Amino acid sequence: MIVRRHRQRCIRDRLREKRLAYISRQKADVITPAVRLIHENYASENLTIARLSRMCGITPEYFRRIFAGVYGISPKRYIENLKLTRAKELLQSGMYSVTEAATLSGYTDMSHFSRCFKKYTGVAPKNF
Repeated sequence: MIVRRHRQRCIRDRLREKRLAYISRQKADVITPAVRLIHENYASENLTIARLSRMCGITPEYFRRIFAGVYGISPKRYIENLKLTRAKELLQSGMYSVTEAATLSGYTDMSHFSRCFKKYTGVAPKNF
């Protein structure tokens, strides 16, 4: 049973990769304004998929599909990675406390930040 599930998952992953590989440059350009907004405001605004997709004039589902095809991950995960990378940089500088790094990276909930940070880096932010 486990082998069958693994085989099904592998087949599903290969099909997904093929589907994502066919994102044309023209389609990728559709999401450029949203990607620009993400990079400029990931830490200061609550960016929703609905807002980003409206900005591009497409549905949220289509936005997710194009985004995943171009970047290989979901838009939500992409934003989370930007926030966590920034928090990691701030903590490494030694100039910011965990709370300050979390806030400057766009987190308002410290427990959520701690869980995400530990999952991303493998260590708790206070031990980083």
